[in-house]
Amino acid sequence: MFKYIGDVSVKIQQYNVNKYKSLLQKIINAHGLTGMEIPGVNLGKTYKMSDVEGWIEQGKYASFFDFHSSLGFGKQRSDYGKLKQQLDQVPVFGFNSGRYDINLIKKDLFAVIGTDNIKSVIKNPSYMCIATSDMKMLDITNYVPAGTSYDKYLTTYLGGCKCDDKIRCVCGLGKGLFPYEYITAFNVLNQTTIPPMSAFDSKLHGTSITSDDYERVKFVWDYYEMKSIKDLLIWYNNLDVVPFTKAIKAQRELFKRFDLDMFADGVSLPSLSEKVMYDLLQ
Repeated sequence: MFKYIGDVSVKIQQYNVNKYKSLLQKIINAHGLTGMEIPGVNLGKTYKMSDVEGWIEQGKYASFFDFHSSLGFGKQRSDYGKLKQQLDQVPVFGFNSGRYDINLIKKDLFAVIGTDNIKSVIKNPSYMCIATSDMKMLDITNYVPAGTSYDKYLTTYLGGCKCDDKIRCVCGLGKGLFPYEYITAFNVLNQTTIPPMSAFDSKLHGTSITSDDYERVKFVWDYYEMKSIKDLLIWYNNLDVVPFTKAIKAQRELFKRFDLDMFADGVSLPSLSEKVMYDLLQ
């Protein structure tokens, strides 16, 4: 999982740097970069884009992104350094993850990312934020009123499913179903037939699905041309992830009206609300 996050983070960083490449180059030409910020160069000189382009031509760096990734900045960051932090620090979101998921995986997480280059904000027993130079893990429940459920969060920003036919709903906001307790080994995911209705029973919760629920499972299996239970799992996970990312985007746009980046300017709803209040009072 952590390797996947790392691989995706690099792709996002490359996208961000390419998107803002012209701005970054203008900053370098306007203010320059010092030898303290560029590894392996004369410390007493200021460098411009002509120097960077020369290094790339010589093969010292494979690309502008390669050069950008090599730069290091101290606590007193330049304009380039501040922008680099924003571009390089990829946010990783969860819902109630600070209380549950992170506490579950933190031993393995810290073994991978280390503890030297890490900052965290803790509100026991929950992690509000864990950040390194490349990653920032955030819990969306810190950005909503206390007690807000996941369904309520999606409904607030996306409006919820409005399909009349809940069995044949394909809007992406409909009900997802998956036989958790039926998966007793990884190879069960390769099963090429729909699990029986009883497979969706939960002994843990003492629940069973309805006949309409099972009709929905059969519909999505045929509609999306699923070949195995693994396909059903992907569909089920996407019903969580895709609406979640859309809701986050909608919420972020709301704060942009007040010139706030909710993930850079605060780690909780109260901190952002305070800034909005001061903005309105000015």
